[in-house]
Order: sequence, then C-alpha cells, then structure tokens
Amino acid sequence: MVKQINFRPNALAASIARTITLRAAPDPMLLQMARSAMVQVEYLDEEVDKLAAILAGNAPVAMRGMKRAINEFARGKLDEAAADLRHRESMRGAEIQEGVKALAEKRPPKF
Repeated sequence: MVKQINFRPNALAASIARTITLRAAPDPMLLQMARSAMVQVEYLDEEVDKLAAILAGNAPVAMRGMKRAINEFARGKLDEAAADLRHRESMRGAEIQEGVKALAEKRPPKF
C-alpha cells in the first residue's frame, strides 16, 4: 500500500515551480522525477538518497539558480525576468560546456 503524503502549501508551490523550472529538462531527468514521485513508504529514504545524489551531481551554478527560482516562487516573489536571465546565463557558461563535452564523451561531468 502506498502511503499518502500531504504537502504543506510551500512544498506544493516548490513542486510546481520545480515542474515549471525543469520544463526544458532532458527526458531521463523527467522520467526519474516521475518514477520517484510516488514510492512505498519503506522505500522513501532510498529514493530520496537517489534523487539527492542526482541533484548533487548537477551543475552547481545552474542548481543555485533553480533553487533560487523555486524559493522565490514559493514565497510569491518570483522575479521572472531575473530567473530567465539566470537560466540564459547558465546556458553560456563553463558548466554547460562541460556538460556537453561529458555527454559527447559518454562520461559523468566534472563540475
């Protein structure tokens, strides 16, 4: 049996913001999020650890930008123009270059 988890309003807002922020995410990331969204309670810690490991391996500057956007959204103070600018800047920096290079070389990125 799957235990229902009730989200606080801020957690729900953050979840919605994450969905909006990751609208351009690669399909494997979205698939992982969908797969880990509902788990039996006895597997919850294991799934959280897996997701945390994935997030920890992501580009730090891009992750900070996403976290900031999620927090702003949750507080009802999202600066869409600033979030868009952070996103665009993250697509031109060293992190994206390393990510593309790592993908081409079929290896994990080194951020």
